[in-house]
Amino acid sequence: MKEISCMNAAESAWRKMVLILFKPFDFAKWITLGFCAWIAYIGEGGGNFNFSSFGDHHTKAAKHKEQADAFISALNQIFNGDSGNIFSRTAEQCHISVNIVIGVCAGIAVLFLVIIAVSLVLAWLKSRFGFILLDNLIYDRADIAGPWKKFKICGNSAFLWRLVICFISIAIFILLLIFGFFSTLPWLKSMLTAKAWLRPDNTVIACMVIDGLLVLAFGLFFALVEFFFEQFVVPVMYWRNLKTIEAWKKILALVKVNLSTFIIYILLYIVFSLMAGGAVLIAGLATCCIGFILLALPFVGTVLLLPVFVFFRLFGVELLAQFGPEYNIPLPPPLPQTQEIPPQAEPPAQNTSAYRW
Repeated sequence: MKEISCMNAAESAWRKMVLILFKPFDFAKWITLGFCAWIAYIGEGGGNFNFSSFGDHHTKAAKHKEQADAFISALNQIFNGDSGNIFSRTAEQCHISVNIVIGVCAGIAVLFLVIIAVSLVLAWLKSRFGFILLDNLIYDRADIAGPWKKFKICGNSAFLWRLVICFISIAIFILLLIFGFFSTLPWLKSMLTAKAWLRPDNTVIACMVIDGLLVLAFGLFFALVEFFFEQFVVPVMYWRNLKTIEAWKKILALVKVNLSTFIIYILLYIVFSLMAGGAVLIAGLATCCIGFILLALPFVGTVLLLPVFVFFRLFGVELLAQFGPEYNIPLPPPLPQTQEIPPQAEPPAQNTSAYRW
């Protein structure tokens, strides 16, 4: 096997990104690919930037001591009071009826369910469009209907994987949250009772540190799982029409033998991400922050950053291609022996099913 080079993969991804988007430039193809990238990377940035607003923090911090004492006293009555239940105590402290408190809680629960339903739909679309975007980049075309039908099984399998990982991660973080809450609950109650800031004891501090480290560790782990899934598992599913678990087995076997290569890839990915972020920052400042406003618009920001999305999507694909035909585009079926193979000096034309490189 030839030497695997992450830099060669980056150079190839850059060259093919330029070829797809700029040679020649096709506005309609940009819009279609931008839409696919917008859905495929929804929730990961690109047209969804958040700008922090800076206010007068000194003025906000300068509140009257009486208001702070009243708020702490109200919390103390809600959580430590012995009259009625938490709904009645909340209603009493807020000077509203119990029915309003129950209605607000019910509204929050309904809103929570709606958010879950919308998130599930978006996750499903994200999984399906991940294969649509990859197919369009591989064959240099702008088609949605064909890949939507072709990769239905792969897309649904990717969605189920994301759903399971999401439930597992939520369950773990809820357990960590419960652990952190109950480990600090005596300290919080003592502060509410004293109506003053009290230094936590060493046991509480140790529990907070352990809980924070566990949250950080699991957060990095699940981020790494999603990164490998997006960068490598999805292309293997695409090449061989595999389901998620089967593709994961192939990737894990590959990582086990070539661990250093994948570590270098992750480091290069971080470096290129910082370079891309710096370029976007400079462009935004050079346009007097007008670029930041455009990037904050859904879909518009993704279209403007399409070269970045295409490059990073092809980066992992090009690295996998160096590991052999099993991780590259499938070979076309052999032609009949009686048919002569016509010479082909030029790459296939656009909007065809032929691979351009």
